[in-house]
Amino acid sequence: MNRSELVKVLSFISGSYLSKFKYPSEDRTADSNTEESWMIFLKDHEYKIIMAVLKDYIPNNPEWPPTVGQIMNYYKELQKPKDAHITAEEAWDNLLNIIRTRYSKYKARQIEEGLPDRTKRAVRSLGGMDVIAYSKQDDPFPRKNFIESYNAISNKIEHGAGHGLIESIKDEVKQLGDTLTHKQGIK
Repeated sequence: MNRSELVKVLSFISGSYLSKFKYPSEDRTADSNTEESWMIFLKDHEYKIIMAVLKDYIPNNPEWPPTVGQIMNYYKELQKPKDAHITAEEAWDNLLNIIRTRYSKYKARQIEEGLPDRTKRAVRSLGGMDVIAYSKQDDPFPRKNFIESYNAISNKIEHGAGHGLIESIKDEVKQLGDTLTHKQGIK
């Protein structure tokens, strides 16, 4: 996003929240500071995407205008896969229902491919659909192993590399670390 697009974003927010967010204001210095702080977080994102996020955010949050942090968090929530809010137990129950209603040895691969990503990965970590489908109904181990695997996959996805840092900020942090390491003579 460039500065002129950012001005459009800020103006859109101002027009949507009227007296609760004034942009541009009568204070040019304050406007410049607002632009600068918002630009830090939005420069790596496309204008059309941020506008789409706002068009979804504003009707769901009509009372107060968003901060740039709220926009970024809302954007992250919209990016999460559909299965991000499903617990491991719910995924297991859904999987058993699929096995009971649609499973056959000849369609196993096709059914497995249609599973949500986390469920599919957990099934594969156990050896595939056949292992679960042909296990004894009272055997607690497939369920236990599936839930452990599903939770580990979810944890890795949600807390994996980057910890949610924006690319430009990651670069700044790395440069600061490199500079400090170089100044201190640490190798």
